[in-house]
Amino acid sequence: MSLPAIEGSLFNGSATPLRSLDVEFALKAGQFFIDTASASYGGELPPGGRWAFHAYLLLLDGRVPSRTSSMILSGFARRDGRLERFANTLVFDPVFNPDNRGEIKQWEKVHGKRQR
Repeated sequence: MSLPAIEGSLFNGSATPLRSLDVEFALKAGQFFIDTASASYGGELPPGGRWAFHAYLLLLDGRVPSRTSSMILSGFARRDGRLERFANTLVFDPVFNPDNRGEIKQWEKVHGKRQR
């Protein structure tokens, strides 16, 4: 039995090696923040490198998230031989729970359909 997760791929398009990366997705039920899903990478991601992540949803209190539309990417960048800490918030079109068709249709009514 596998846990529900947000799966994706992070590509290092910079000229700088990245190290000890964390992704943290804000999970919402309707308009309310309820939890996060996160994943970590302990190694170094070179320029042009790719990390396939699985941010598991650990739902301890029974609430089920319906969507996410932002994440925080943090870690260290190697510049001039030193490691510098960074944290960036990334916002994207919402990713919906496939079981929640009503919320998807409501969002599309306001914002228009998107490719799936």
